[in-house]
This record gives sequence, structure tokens and C-alpha cells, in this order.
Amino acid sequence: MTDIVTVTPSLWDAGQQPGWHETGWDRIRALGHAVWAVVDGVNWPEISRVLGQSQAEHCCLYATLDPESRAAAPWLVRVVPGSGFAAALAARAHDSHAYVLLLSDAPMAALRAHLRRFTMLRIPEAEAPVYFRFYDPRVMIDAVEVMPESFLNSFAQPLAGIAVPLSQQCLLPDDCRLAGPEIDPFDEAADCQGRLLCWTCQPVAASDRRGPGQLSQTEMNAMAARMQTRSIRKLAMRLHREFGQLTSPARCLKMAQSAPDYAAGFGMTSQAQVTAVAQAQLLFGRDFADRYSAIGHVLNDVGILPWQKADRLEEWIAGMFAAHGTARQGEPK
Repeated sequence: MTDIVTVTPSLWDAGQQPGWHETGWDRIRALGHAVWAVVDGVNWPEISRVLGQSQAEHCCLYATLDPESRAAAPWLVRVVPGSGFAAALAARAHDSHAYVLLLSDAPMAALRAHLRRFTMLRIPEAEAPVYFRFYDPRVMIDAVEVMPESFLNSFAQPLAGIAVPLSQQCLLPDDCRLAGPEIDPFDEAADCQGRLLCWTCQPVAASDRRGPGQLSQTEMNAMAARMQTRSIRKLAMRLHREFGQLTSPARCLKMAQSAPDYAAGFGMTSQAQVTAVAQAQLLFGRDFADRYSAIGHVLNDVGILPWQKADRLEEWIAGMFAAHGTARQGEPK
């Protein structure tokens, strides 16, 4: 088995306080460590082809040889300054959430073996491990924030730092140090391009490390709470994108916050079902099911399945739009 190299973060040696701080590509390259990208094949569907056409040193974190599985797998890629892959990585839209950056002097084989331990996690009350997509920047930030002992000390063992591309969907830590302006969920995606958030910590003695791969119930609850907050923000952004000409960002956020509980009252809990309810609340009021009996009867009918209710609700919204001669933003009237 290849040994893992434990390093002391150069950012810490240089006087950088531990925690999250904003940085940029030039600063990352200047640190003197090898830079690696862990790229998400789901959020960057063309990555297999891109790597096949590049000279970048790379490997798949999954052991499978099945082409379909490898296409959706995470990939470990050496980022060489000035290379075609480095340029493609920097140009990749941040809101695609396609990669995280790792600073490490460990050999690729050792780093791959280390990271493979974190592609699955055991969670409370689940018989089998679940996929852990730490290579999604949003998930990486959440993990650093809620799993300081069970995750960080083990995950960071061979690393000198972690950097993630910032986007409006990232739930930023309260104490992160930004060099640029604050990021609002309703900012333009291009406003975040080139902005990286870097995490460093003080080295922790090996005796203080707990093995990776398992979440406590407390950690699971904290992770779920952050995921819910991100989900609400994402829904608010969608509402504003579709109906921004009719209302304000603040109201979009309020409706996104109220929709999950209101939808649950009708047995509607999936993302698509909650989205349909949020749209109706935004357009016709939080209590639209009470105010409009035609759709209220549908939503309160226990004989209609939740997905059918969502379909009927979307049809009703479209009918109301047509009746009033309005259209969603970007659609013809």
C-alpha cells in the first residue's frame, strides 16, 4: 500500500490564519505545492473527453471499467500552470459546481488511494454506505463546517489546502474572509467567476484523528440543515429567474422558505412538487389553496397522488397565466 505524505500547510507557515479565506488562481499557483483538481463527471459531463484530449496526468477515483459509470465518476487531475486543462478549469462556470482544488505533494497513486476512502460514507440508520460528493464545492464547504473532527483531520492529512470555486449557491461560513464583495444568492453567476475560497488548518496529531467514513447523528443533522438552506436558496433563485419581473428577490426568498411546509400539508415533498407549490404561492398568495377552491380541492384530495397534484397544479398555474394574459419571464405573451 502506498504511504500517504502528511504535510504542514504552507499557507499556515506564511502567516495565514486557519479557516476560510478568499484567494485567486495566481495565489494558489504561487504557493509552491502541486495543485490537483477533483472533477465531478456528473456536473462536467464532457470531462472524460476533455481529459482524453489533454496531456493532463489523471485517474478515475472509481475502480470500475464500465464506460457509463466512469463518465459520471469523479476524476483526480494534476493541474499544471499554463496547460490547456488549467485554462479549461479556470474558464469553467463556477455555477456548474464541477470541481474542487487540492494542494498536495503526495504522489497521484497515494492521493487517489486516500481520496477513495471518502467517496462513500456511512450515515445513521442506513444499511449501506451512500455516495459522498465532496468534489462538489457546496458539499465540501458544508463538510468542513459540520465535521471538524470526523472529517477534516482525516481528509486533510496529505493536503496543504483546499480551494473551491465560489458561486451564489455556496452557503458561506459566517467567519470566512472575503477579499471581494459579499455574495448574494441573486447575483449574476459571472460575478463569482475567478473567485476561490480556500481552507487551511493547523496540523493535528495523528492520535487525535478519527477514521473517515462515518457520520454521527449530530453531524448528519447539521449537514441536512445546511442542505435544506441551500435548497431554499436555489428555489428562490429559480423563482426570481422565472418571475423576477413580477416581484422582488426578498419575496422570492420568503416563498421558497414557506413552500416546503405548505407543500408537506398536501403530502407533496419532492423538489418538483415543492417548486410547483412555491410558484403558486408567489403568484397567488401563501394560502392560494384556500383562496382558489378549484385547485384547493385537488390538493386536499387524499385519493390523488402527490406527483399528480403537482402536475395538476402546474396546469392550473398555466391556465391562470393564460386567462390573465401574462407570461413567465423570457416567455412570449
